[in-house]
Parts: sequence; structure tokens; C-alpha cells
Amino acid sequence: MIVLRWPKDFRAVQDLPFCYLCGMEFIENLETDRDHVPPKSVFDLRDRQPPLKLKTHKSCNGRFSIDDKKIGQLIALRRGERPTSARDNALRLVHYPHLDMVALENLNVDAAIWRWVAGFHAALYRNSLVGARGTIQTPFPRADKEYGRVTIERILRQNLEFIDNIKRNRAHNNLDRLVSNNRKLIYECVWSQFDKEHDGFVCLR
Repeated sequence: MIVLRWPKDFRAVQDLPFCYLCGMEFIENLETDRDHVPPKSVFDLRDRQPPLKLKTHKSCNGRFSIDDKKIGQLIALRRGERPTSARDNALRLVHYPHLDMVALENLNVDAAIWRWVAGFHAALYRNSLVGARGTIQTPFPRADKEYGRVTIERILRQNLEFIDNIKRNRAHNNLDRLVSNNRKLIYECVWSQFDKEHDGFVCLR
């Protein structure tokens, strides 16, 4: 099993030869950057070490700065933290009284988390996940909105099976793992054969 958890493990992968965001190898004369995966704004100040930082094209990394700010503010709400100024608030939250719920309407949470999964995959397996397709089940209920009507999506049966697969493999110590940010982030992954021609992976946390 592959395990990344110590600062030396993260140093070993911070200069991979490709950008995990676009999948392209680095060439001369293109500016590069290092991206925190997930963004450091997601974590309390006490939990920002050791981080996973991956080399990226500066232009690729810059495209997601607004989304990173939004998801940082979203997770900070869980800690009871809010922007000090209303002008700094990047989230659009809408209350739906008939559902007794508040919805976040200006951030694709699945896409943001999929970028993190691509980063974890690059660090663990030293190759790109760009172009792969997958499904993500977040802790947040999801809903469709059409003509002003909101319908909560049901959790798919296969997502519950993925969770069961992870738990069974965890019990047998049969998971690849990445542990960072003072153990506030734990990524676990197991590869499963869907059919005779295709392998896939399921992950949790």
C-alpha cells in the first residue's frame, strides 16, 4: 500500500514533471507555481502543516483562485468563521423556506473536490488523472433547480456500495492513504475491477 503522511513524503512529490491541473508536462519559458491541495484557506491556522503542495502552471493555478476562496469560506463556516467584511463574502447562499434549507448557488463543490482528488492521485501514483470521469458524493445534499423549483437528489445505490468497499478494505489495511494538515485531511483510495476491461477506484473522506 502507498502511504504519504510525513513532510519528507510531500517534499518528494512537490516537483512532479507534469501539472496535475491540466496533465501537460512542464516546458521551458512557461511560468510555474505551487498549489496547496486542498487550498490552505480550507484549514484552521493550526492545521496547515504538513501540506500537500504540487507544482502547476501558474496560469492553470490562477484559474481556480476564486473557487478556492469560495470553498475556503464554505468550510470555514463549519468552524464558525465568517469574512470580517461583507464585501469579502464570495458565497451566494439562498434560503428555501419550503425545504427549510439554505443552498449554495455559486460554487460547483463536486468540481472543486474533483480537483483535489486529481492532486491526491498525482501525488500517490505519479501520473495524471486529467480526462478521467468519476462521480462524487459529498456530505452536502445536492439539488436540481428548474423553473425556480428545487428537488433534492437521492443518494445513488452505487455510492453506498463504494462506502462499503472502502470500509471493508480499511479493515484489512488494504488502502492507499494520504494524510496531511495535522490529520485533518485523510484521503483513502482502493482500486476495484468494475468489469473485465475496466479498472476504477473509489475513495472516501
